[in-house]
Amino acid sequence: MLGELLAIASHLLAQGSFTPVCVCAVQDMFKLNQQFERFYTRHAYTPIRDCWERPICSLPGARIDVMDRVSSDGNWTYTLVHQHTL
Repeated sequence: MLGELLAIASHLLAQGSFTPVCVCAVQDMFKLNQQFERFYTRHAYTPIRDCWERPICSLPGARIDVMDRVSSDGNWTYTLVHQHTL
């Protein structure tokens, strides 16, 4: 429900940071889950995707080094800061 309110507010305020980028390989086909996919991408996956998409800078094992990144546009893009965290 909170996500629906955020979607309405972002639509009313016309914030560009919530504009999804859609690259469709087949332009003639209609996606049946397009509305849910956009909602999930904006309000669930994008804010927390930094938890899963972390660049590893060591060998895999029990402990790994992970590159630190910063984002200035609400986690749409990341910039490496050339430091690492254990």
